[in-house]
Amino acid sequence: IVDVFNKLSLESGCYHLEAKLHENKWEIVEINPRVGGAYISKSIELLTGGYDLLLLWLSTLIVSSESESKKIHKNLFNISTRNKQFHSRDVRTFFRVYFATRFGVIKSISVKDLFINPSEYKIFLKRGQKINNTSREVFAAQAIWTMNSKSNEELSKLIEESHKLMEIEYE
Repeated sequence: IVDVFNKLSLESGCYHLEAKLHENKWEIVEINPRVGGAYISKSIELLTGGYDLLLLWLSTLIVSSESESKKIHKNLFNISTRNKQFHSRDVRTFFRVYFATRFGVIKSISVKDLFINPSEYKIFLKRGQKINNTSREVFAAQAIWTMNSKSNEELSKLIEESHKLMEIEYE
């Protein structure tokens, strides 16, 4: 990501980068100057102890003096991944977006228990709703997990099992 942003000369601001893994290679879908969707802002808020992404972005845009700008950028560095303390934090977050996988009518949507249940989730589709054949993805739900653990094994297991959280049946 750093190489891509350097090649595009994107040095400051807030950007939504969407990528997908296809045949063991990352493909960039889009890069836009905006806050990302789903639980990205909530995830940042949890990781930084209260600074959501929109607040951080707006604070960089509404500066009235050079000293205020320096103060904001120092704060951004202190909560950023470039600060070594960021990686020693106890809180981790993970979120997943679930998509409708078929076209037709939703028969049911259920939430399953996992070994770690999400801190929060939202379901966007409902029973009886018709999913049409469109050229875009249809968001079904999203979930976010907060973990007070540094265990990479536990996080890997959650990532692997999280796709089982939402079960959608179609008629």
